[in-house]
Amino acid sequence: MESSSSNQQLKQSINLIWLALLVSQFVIMYVGYTQVFPMRLSNEVGDSPNYIINIFLGIYALIAIGASLFFYGKARLKVKESLQKSLSFFVISFAMAESITIMGLVFGMVSSGELVNYAYSFFAIGLVIHLKNKPILS
Repeated sequence: MESSSSNQQLKQSINLIWLALLVSQFVIMYVGYTQVFPMRLSNEVGDSPNYIINIFLGIYALIAIGASLFFYGKARLKVKESLQKSLSFFVISFAMAESITIMGLVFGMVSSGELVNYAYSFFAIGLVIHLKNKPILS
């Protein structure tokens, strides 16, 4: 009986972590949209964007997408064995999805002019991956 109670608590914990990281993604997007991006959009056209950093951030986002999906897949496989073993894989997959959103904020901070608008794609991708990684625990 205690095992069932323990599993129920783990399920609630995993869902709570997922929800907390989802809320934090919305906070990051709000801060970027209201505070950081308007300031960066108003920069002079003469500001030269740092394309090397932008390319690095794009490559990191692709790696984070792959890692998030990989760890989510591992977590789904481990759920069949033990919920406790899958917990760390779920948390890593959620964190990698959130890191994409954080990279969107960083992209907006280091970019200037119209390049700032590409940060929204990081936000969208991070949010979609996070929603896709919602734990389905039966």
